[in-house]
Amino acid sequence: MNLQDFNNDFSVKVVYFDDTSSNVAVHFSVKCLVNNRVSIHTSTADTTQLSEGYNDADVLSLAWNNIKTTVNTWASYNITENPLSDLSITSVSNVIGLSTFNANFTVKVIRFELIPNINPTHWCIQYSISRSNSQNISSVFEGLVPLTQEYCNNTLCTDIANAGWELIKDKACNWALNNMPVVDSVVDTIFTPASI
Repeated sequence: MNLQDFNNDFSVKVVYFDDTSSNVAVHFSVKCLVNNRVSIHTSTADTTQLSEGYNDADVLSLAWNNIKTTVNTWASYNITENPLSDLSITSVSNVIGLSTFNANFTVKVIRFELIPNINPTHWCIQYSISRSNSQNISSVFEGLVPLTQEYCNNTLCTDIANAGWELIKDKACNWALNNMPVVDSVVDTIFTPASI
């Protein structure tokens, strides 16, 4: 991906900057403007490599240069992905079966962001779960996935969303069980009239 395409389709924000040592830690949040997918990329900049009188912009450029290939790989893959909204559920709790859940409910990711905005510590993922044939029956659940090395630098957004689902699936499945469509036992039964 060339620089012009990257700058047109992605935004980059510095969300962490620790210059208390000569190895400055910098975290960049990279967001795809086409589909709202987000990734955090961590880097360090060894300020002993910079000329005397360097400034913050020099440190950021060095930190960016250390991870730009990884960011480019992530960006090139994610620019072609669909918006992160519908989530394909592949695991549920013991209270409801996977096929029953998927046949009766849809799950959408309605929030996917790093929190807090500065020096983030978690991915915040909110899921809206709706009964398939009734948008009026729905609920929202929130999962907080710790921002660890496992969930940054080239991690797929779907992997992070799935990790969040694992955190909330017990509550979500209990809610789903209590909101299953009611099957009327009279409908579709054979009736034998006693009189005519």
